[in-house]
Amino acid sequence: MRNSETARMYFDKMPERSVVSWNAMLSGYSLSGAAQETLRLFNDMLSSGNEPDQTTWVTVLSSCSSLGEPCLAKSIVRKLDKLNFRSNYFFKTALLNMHTKCGNLEVAQKIFEQLGVYKNSVTWNAMISAYARVVDLSLARDLFNKIPERNTVSWNSMIAGYA
Repeated sequence: MRNSETARMYFDKMPERSVVSWNAMLSGYSLSGAAQETLRLFNDMLSSGNEPDQTTWVTVLSSCSSLGEPCLAKSIVRKLDKLNFRSNYFFKTALLNMHTKCGNLEVAQKIFEQLGVYKNSVTWNAMISAYARVVDLSLARDLFNKIPERNTVSWNSMIAGYA
């Protein structure tokens, strides 16, 4: 039996689950690359009446990003809107990453601009990489020229775009 199966067995036997136990199981699936299972469990969490917290949402957005499905991203955003979710920096970074990987660059760019002084190498590189992937090298280069600190990811994104 795999570790995730054992974890799920114990999770399913729990008489009562808190947001912490849901997050532990969701994170385990997400970190092991089981994005579909993460999203199935998240839907179970919602249908059981448990309220997701910011950690839950960041994990779900991360799994959504790995799938790169625009319809799924829109569905998650609709759920967030319905709940009037108050986001923080980590959440916005995960949301930006999800939108870049799902090809929603206009929305990602808005989130990027909203981050203002809270932009970091992850957010800069997500945008550079996204524009390079869709071969908008002019925008990728503009961001690359503005990034406060270039790293290997920044350089590789540009090289890949031009290659």
